[in-house]
Amino acid sequence: AWALLMQLWMTEGIVRRDLCKMFGLSYERMSAAWYERRHLCESLVQAGFLPGSFMQDERENTPEPPDWKLVCAAIAGGLYPNVVHVEKSMPRSQYAATVGDKNKWMRYNILQRHLTEGGAAAYPKACNMHPNSLCFGQDELRCPWLAFYTVQQTTK
Repeated sequence: AWALLMQLWMTEGIVRRDLCKMFGLSYERMSAAWYERRHLCESLVQAGFLPGSFMQDERENTPEPPDWKLVCAAIAGGLYPNVVHVEKSMPRSQYAATVGDKNKWMRYNILQRHLTEGGAAAYPKACNMHPNSLCFGQDELRCPWLAFYTVQQTTK
């Protein structure tokens, strides 16, 4: 979701304040996120993970996307140490009318960890995504893993 917002932010003809208003975002925070994204891209270019012309190519035309596996792993591991496994239980060809209908067919599992007398134990535990999440209702994910910041136990 963040990558899509950054692409929209960069698109010609987009009024950034209107974009923020449309998605309920803070213009100042999005500007700061854009700056941090640019800084991250520069660092990845210097480290050799992205080609030297990546930022210029991105501005001038739509470049071929690089292999983001390592970059995604580093960002997810560094910023969000929690991951959730996502599965779609309905075939992709089925049509869902609403966001809630799309999310109904998604299954989310976290690895629940706790200490026992014999050491640490871990087992998968089902969870639900909050309806206000940016990924709620997204059923076309390129990666079956999502990063999250916190888990909150509530009633559904």
